Amino acid sequence: MSSPNLPAESLVLKVAQQLRDMLVEGLIAPGAKLNERELAEACAVSRTPLREALKALAGNGLVEMRGHQGACVATISLPVLIEMFQMKSITRVYTDVQETPGLVHR
Repeated sequence: MSSPNLPAESLVLKVAQQLRDMLVEGLIAPGAKLNERELAEACAVSRTPLREALKALAGNGLVEMRGHQGACVATISLPVLIEMFQMKSITRVYTDVQETPGLVHR
């Protein structure tokens, strides 16, 4: 089920990005319980990389891990959401500057 050409870490990052996009776009509602089987199928991976991706998203505050109850989408307040988007924008600009030689004179 997992992509045979991707190393495990890359696969987890890819799945985490897919899930992040689904959450940010509102395809999964805040507070919704995340069904591992359905998500693994939707992302075309096994449940192992999916679980690792969920843990990564929990570290970012997008998912709440609830022990034996599984994971659910975190309910994020508007100020926290704005801060997350600002940090993402800052990180993207910083990365672009670092990856583009001659963009900024030092």
